Amino acid sequence: MYLDFAKAFDTVPHKRLLSKLSPVNGVRSAYDRGTLSTLTPCCSQRHCITGGGLPKAIKAWDQGTVGHTVEQLQLGSQASKDPLGKKETEKAFFLYKKGLDRAATMNGTEGPNFYIPMSNKTGVVRSPFDYPQYYLAEPWQYSALAAYMFLLILLGLPINFMTLFVTIQHKKLRTPLNYILLNLVFANHFMVLCGFTVTMYTSMHGYFIFGQTGCYIEGFFATLGGEVALWSLVVLAVERYMVVCKPMANFRFGENHAIMGVAFTWIMALSCAAPPLFGWSRYIPEGMQCSCGVDYYTLKPEVNNESFVIYMFVVHFTIPLIVIFFCYGRLLCTVKEAAAQQQESATTQKAEKEVTRMVVIMVVFFLICWVPYAYVAFYIFTHQGSDFGPVFMTVPAFFAKSSAIYNPVIYIVLNKQFRNCLITTLCCGKNPFGDEDGSSAATSKTEASSVSSSQVSPA
Repeated sequence: MYLDFAKAFDTVPHKRLLSKLSPVNGVRSAYDRGTLSTLTPCCSQRHCITGGGLPKAIKAWDQGTVGHTVEQLQLGSQASKDPLGKKETEKAFFLYKKGLDRAATMNGTEGPNFYIPMSNKTGVVRSPFDYPQYYLAEPWQYSALAAYMFLLILLGLPINFMTLFVTIQHKKLRTPLNYILLNLVFANHFMVLCGFTVTMYTSMHGYFIFGQTGCYIEGFFATLGGEVALWSLVVLAVERYMVVCKPMANFRFGENHAIMGVAFTWIMALSCAAPPLFGWSRYIPEGMQCSCGVDYYTLKPEVNNESFVIYMFVVHFTIPLIVIFFCYGRLLCTVKEAAAQQQESATTQKAEKEVTRMVVIMVVFFLICWVPYAYVAFYIFTHQGSDFGPVFMTVPAFFAKSSAIYNPVIYIVLNKQFRNCLITTLCCGKNPFGDEDGSSAATSKTEASSVSSSQVSPA
């Protein structure tokens, strides 16, 4: 239940101590369920200690006197026929007392594979893998989450699928830059299929019905899809910077660069999503316990959780954010300089407005989708044990999932060339709103947009 208590329990001296205090099987079973309220009566069913040390210790626990609890347990150990050695006893009880002290300051319940943002003083907390969590929120709130996820699926599946289909159908869209855009859309589609459907189903039941293994799978796929999308945005930002700002003269973003960019996004995403599967950190239910993510709630020294969370925030959030802001900041400056030198060029002025609009939309929606989630996760990590409700983490986590819809709208649908191709596909090969060949300008923009005497363009 509590980190230090678990550590003390798993030490050999403390196991020997528990063998004197109570029926070991019952204690271990209660410990595995992470319910101290179950553990206490299990211990008190038998007076295993000469001198009644255990009942007195339990009474002291119920009265909230940690020091007296430890004293009574020490007396019980000393009264047993085979007492522990002095050093072993001191070590076990030091860790045990440390766990009790931590428990006294925590406002949540920590289990071996979960963390519930609610104290178990009342004894109502149950594993999110076995029981509905309606003590955390009203049933209608879980139904609202399920309805929200259904809406995201209803919108996300056709938008992302149509984007993939149109890009594959129209050869003119299969340009190097659009490989990255296609990768972004595929990641979003991946999130909708493998993550959103699971979350909707668990929300309908009020708990994570697929168990711990299902939690790891859902957490992995959700993290992987989100990270692929994030690093795709980074590659897009770098490509825009290289082509428009020209830090390297005569640079042209070709097919090999696009393939390397796609591979880079998946490598970086796997370096974030895979470690919890192999023992560095873990995936646990979060918020209202219907979706899984990285454990921001506990230190969990057994899996070096603290170091992984720091690594994730620095490498997989802060650095991408810095790169995106730097690249688009430089892009805006370059476009403004070009416009100032060519004020007579209506094409440049129009391109400046397009680029400015695209960049503002990109940055604003990136911040709207991910910063609230990152901020809340970082706050929880730096204030572990503090009092916060399940909705505190649920709202930003579920809102961040909406990026699977925003991304294709911003990066694909707002592209004039793609819009023309989409209309042509929907209208069975004809564009009733204009000449399909009129998108040739957009084609040149996508393939090699740059600051020149005639044209500056966004993606």
